[in-house]
Amino acid sequence: KQQILQFEGTRLGRQEIYAEIIDPEESGIVKREWFNLWPANKPLPEEVTRCLPHLLNEVDALPNLQVVVALGKIAWDAWMKVSLTRGVAIPRPRPQFGHGTIAHLAPGTLIGAYHPSRQNTNTGKLTESMLDAVFATARRLLSA
Repeated sequence: KQQILQFEGTRLGRQEIYAEIIDPEESGIVKREWFNLWPANKPLPEEVTRCLPHLLNEVDALPNLQVVVALGKIAWDAWMKVSLTRGVAIPRPRPQFGHGTIAHLAPGTLIGAYHPSRQNTNTGKLTESMLDAVFATARRLLSA
């Protein structure tokens, strides 16, 4: 089964982001969660570190995970930590975060996307079409 972690909101500029883990073959939603953004637009480093074991547990529950979309540099760096923890060789030079950047990490692929924060959406740094393009890339990679 192919799985993709998909984040979407009812409006791109909302404070909350709705996340669904989608199984394209079954067209079923495995999990739904609401994530609230931090007041300063990013968590403290110790909060990210404290969440890493939970992220590892989530990854363990997705044995067929093939594509990950990292919403922001913090998510990109967290996925790199997950990969290193799992013994995945990170290419040299290390892939740098950028919107639409693709890093091929065995066994999966990481795609970077600007975080859909109010700051990024209100300033036009991230548009709905830019985010749609990232998820179109993810879907294309899943079907390849």
